[in-house]
Amino acid sequence: MSLDHFIMAVFALGAAFLASFMVSRFSTVAQFGSDCHIKDKPQRLHQHKVSRLGGIGILAGIGVFALLSLPTASGSGLVHEPFPVWIVFVGLPVFALGIIEDFSGKVSPRLRLSAAFVSALMAGILLKAVLPIPWISTGGLGVLCWIFTCFCVAGVTHSFNIIDGLNGLSSGVAVIVLSGLGWIAHGLGDMLLVQLSVGTIASILGFMLVNYPKGRIFLGDGGAYLLGFLIAVMSVLLLVRHSELTWFLPLSLAIYPVIETLYSIYRRKIKSTGAQKADALHLHSLVHKRLNRWAWGSVSNGMLRNSLSTTFFWVWQGISLMIVLTIWDQKSLLILYCALSVLFYLGMYRMLVRFKAPKWMKIISRPQAVQQELDFPDLVKELYSKEKPYLNDKGQPISDQDNPNEVAAEKASPQQLFLEDRN
Repeated sequence: MSLDHFIMAVFALGAAFLASFMVSRFSTVAQFGSDCHIKDKPQRLHQHKVSRLGGIGILAGIGVFALLSLPTASGSGLVHEPFPVWIVFVGLPVFALGIIEDFSGKVSPRLRLSAAFVSALMAGILLKAVLPIPWISTGGLGVLCWIFTCFCVAGVTHSFNIIDGLNGLSSGVAVIVLSGLGWIAHGLGDMLLVQLSVGTIASILGFMLVNYPKGRIFLGDGGAYLLGFLIAVMSVLLLVRHSELTWFLPLSLAIYPVIETLYSIYRRKIKSTGAQKADALHLHSLVHKRLNRWAWGSVSNGMLRNSLSTTFFWVWQGISLMIVLTIWDQKSLLILYCALSVLFYLGMYRMLVRFKAPKWMKIISRPQAVQQELDFPDLVKELYSKEKPYLNDKGQPISDQDNPNEVAAEKASPQQLFLEDRN
């Protein structure tokens, strides 16, 4: 990365941080665009009122980076086409619908998905981001390539909103995926995609300075859709600009959000709850519940425990990135890695949903650790010994008269908890 890229990235990071910080303060004070923990949302994993307009901060950072990258009259610009500006422009439809949802909470998932299709279509027209399909692209059926590309871009866009449930989860995964795309683009000499990756990563990091670890602002639908869309379009452009690459390369980089989305659709179809209906049975929700069953008990540390669960996925994606960068030019190995990732996801999901968390996930900081972050019946405490009394966060015994509902929940068997989780 050149010095000019670094300076532009610093400005983008600063703009994203400043915008995120100001939005986080103003949104909660002005009572708009915020997510209240009192609302009945099955996917809720926080216990404080917080702004959902983090996408504004990320867009501000990317916008600053795009403007600085424009060629000047003296020709000192880093690129000779307004490429970053165009990619921000084509992402505006899906970003706008996401932000409206963050403000109002009344935009249907189907309408937001339609906006993703519109943005994908605009990217195909203005940026030539259309996946070539062998024997179809040159066979007079090019319209199928456009339809397939729109489905892929919209799906990846939606997937980053699916995994947006913990502090720094969706944004951290996006940074890791973009790092892989930027590294491969650099190796291929595609400085245009490198520039775009650097600007987006810097903007995300500026947002994360406010978001992680204490969750002072959330990514929201607008931010999650914007990140997913940018990653999807950059992946398509990498394949279009470098035909020697296989489709499984960007798929392997973003395999976790893609698997999460496909499995969520399958799971909801099986349970007849609707493919787009929110629930609390995503993998990150289960990891959060199981980790916090053995975490320290203090309500004031609830936000930090939320962020603690994110580190599992950061480590997973970091290891995944190193593996993919090692085999990025081996199609058969990339296919094998994608298959192994699916098996790993399904295996982890099966263990967690059946209350069989592996020992390395059991974080015990005190012998009688107490889970107090959430007030859901399926997130109750697990007793280590039936002979020992129930203890509160001060180490004092809990009696049935103190909080009958809490004690009754604690005495529930793992089988009862499993049934509640499934219902």
